[in-house]
Amino acid sequence: MMLRLSIFLCLALSSLYAQTPSGTVIRFTTNLGNIDVLLLPESAPKTVENFMKYVNKGAYNNSVFHRSVKNFIIQGGGFQAVLPSLPPIAQDAPVVNEYKESNIRGTLAMAKLGSDPNSATNQWFFSLANNANILNPQNGGFTVFGRIVDNASLAVMDKIAAVPLSGSFTSPFDEIPLIDYTSGTLVQSNLVVVQTIGPIASLPTPTISDAGVVSAGAFGGYGVVAP
Repeated sequence: MMLRLSIFLCLALSSLYAQTPSGTVIRFTTNLGNIDVLLLPESAPKTVENFMKYVNKGAYNNSVFHRSVKNFIIQGGGFQAVLPSLPPIAQDAPVVNEYKESNIRGTLAMAKLGSDPNSATNQWFFSLANNANILNPQNGGFTVFGRIVDNASLAVMDKIAAVPLSGSFTSPFDEIPLIDYTSGTLVQSNLVVVQTIGPIASLPTPTISDAGVVSAGAFGGYGVVAP
């Protein structure tokens, strides 16, 4: 009986693991800390491919978080951290909308025009809270293509969100977070900068050994898992 039960558990876990999305862990290295994100190519393949094209050509290196909305989102990917003008990052062709995953706290999604669900190009945002009721039904749904993997990275996201807004600039920088800024000319140290974005690791492939069942936390430790 025990042998049959063990075989059943192994088959069940194998089925579970087979359905688990695999992807690459991407590190956002910022001047306020690192944010590690698991990409979700099985949920949004074209979006992940589009994002990685920008990553691989270094388009996001030395870019700026240009928008922060309290308890909602922090947004980047659109402008270089080059003063005095913060020039725009060149855009490739828009990517088709692939809304599937819910826009909950810690997810990474594409920004787009309010009038066109298939208008996302280079800008992305992190959800600071559970934004499912707002973003899932809006404009065809906002495509989530990654999720933050650990509490340390969530803390950095929240640290960026806590940087105050100046309120001194016009759109698209009317909600820009600025460090130790009161008035006058901006300097580089005022900006919240994405220094680099790049892959740090691939998730390990789960296996079940002769020893039987092990905990899900043994396979990389990314995120929160049930006992």
